[in-house]
This record gives sequence, C-alpha cells and structure tokens, in this order.
Amino acid sequence: MDDLSTKPLSAAQLAETEFDLKAAREEVVERLRNQMLFAEKALAALLLANGGALIGLFTFIGNVVGKADAPLKFSTGHLWGGFACFSLGVALVLITHLFAFFSQLAFYNQAANEMWRHQRTLSNGALDRDQTEEAKFHARGNRSMKVGILTLSASLICFVLGAGLSLAGVLPA
Repeated sequence: MDDLSTKPLSAAQLAETEFDLKAAREEVVERLRNQMLFAEKALAALLLANGGALIGLFTFIGNVVGKADAPLKFSTGHLWGGFACFSLGVALVLITHLFAFFSQLAFYNQAANEMWRHQRTLSNGALDRDQTEEAKFHARGNRSMKVGILTLSASLICFVLGAGLSLAGVLPA
C-alpha cells in the first residue's frame, strides 16, 4: 500500500520530517544498545538466582550429610521437587532471555521502518504516512514481550516453589 501524499512538503513539514528522521535514527541505535544491555543483565541476574539456589542446595546437603551427628533428616521427594523447580527456573530464564531478544529485535525493526519512512518522505519530497510495517513489528514486539513476562513470572514462581520445597525437605531429626 503506497500512502504517499502528492503535495510537496512545506518548509515546516520538511524541517519536522528531518527532525523525525534524526530522532528515528537515534532510536534505532538506542534500541540496539538496550537489547544488548537487557540481555546481559537479565541473563546474569536470573541465572544467578535459580542457579545459585541449586548450587546452594547441593552444598548444604553435602555439608550436612557428611556429618554423622547431623540433627537433620531429609525428605527426598521434597528435595527433588526443589531441584526440579530451580532447574525449570533456569530453563525459563533462558526462554525469557530469548523472548526479550525477539521483543527488542521487533522494536528495533519498527524503529528502523519508521526511520526509512521518514527517509522516503525526504527523498520523495512528499509525506509518507504508510505505517503498516511499523505496526506489524510493534505488534510482534508486544507479543514477544508478553510471552517473556509470562516466562519470567513462571521462573520467579519456580524459584519460590523451589525454596519452599527445599525448606520442607530438610526436617529436624
């Protein structure tokens, strides 16, 4: 669908479009920077929570089991449940990271399409209002973001359940 206006741009429209083009270019760069930062921080923080819980639980059990006079007994079912929850939490973190990447990629494509639309306006000397591609990538980015939020929430739930099951698995002797 070609939505180009046939009227030439006024000086004010030309100036506004040049400003919009510059802003869109800056947003493309910023989206890419945000994508990389989000990926690094989210992966590190969430893997630390669930992965650290797994390591901590293994270490705790190893220290207590090694002592003959340990004042604790273990509920194997609860502990396996805790391990399973923490492991699933790690997997969900990785899935969240993937959907965060897809979300930012779609928003990057939206911003790039906006930039190209402004560039077409300047090249053609007529206002290009066709935002079809931008809307498509915006919707895709929102869908990926929502799935990422759901998997992130599920990962946090796994962490809480894993902590509860692990605590219930360690009983006084």
